[in-house]
Amino acid sequence: MLNLVKLMLLFLFAFNLTYSQEFNGLIVKYKSGSISKQSGDFSSLKLVKLSKNEDIKAKINYYKNLPNVEYVEPNYIIKKQIQHLMTLTILNNGA
Repeated sequence: MLNLVKLMLLFLFAFNLTYSQEFNGLIVKYKSGSISKQSGDFSSLKLVKLSKNEDIKAKINYYKNLPNVEYVEPNYIIKKQIQHLMTLTILNNGA
């Protein structure tokens, strides 16, 4: 039974679970009844993509100052990654 517990503990530490985030643009919520300048429709929630050279904070401030915007926030995609740290070897010692 003790060997099983050791094996289970070893298995728990054999993998490393990490998270990474990737910027995917800005979520802009327009006030009810306002028209989005990006698409010309009446949808209130938009994902605004930015080019790689655009300043995220400056773009957020730009949208915050528009009178028809309720809120704006960065959109991140969270990715879970499991990293294999070691190979487990179970030895049979003649038992």
